[in-house]
Amino acid sequence: MNPTEAKLPPYTEKAVKKLILELYRFQNTAWEGVDDDPLSSAPFDSVWIKADILLTQSLELLGFDGVEEASA
Repeated sequence: MNPTEAKLPPYTEKAVKKLILELYRFQNTAWEGVDDDPLSSAPFDSVWIKADILLTQSLELLGFDGVEEASA
């Protein structure tokens, strides 16, 4: 069976979607205020880039084109 054909139960899909969106929100707010010192977040830049890629791929697996569509 193709992984894209497998469907999660609706309650599981809803929970996974909520978790992904919460992670996006955390990612976007975790470093508020560090813009004053760009070097303070530099060690974590690669982590956030990888997280963004994984979250986007996760939403695509659920059938969404992006975070904007999933948030609607």
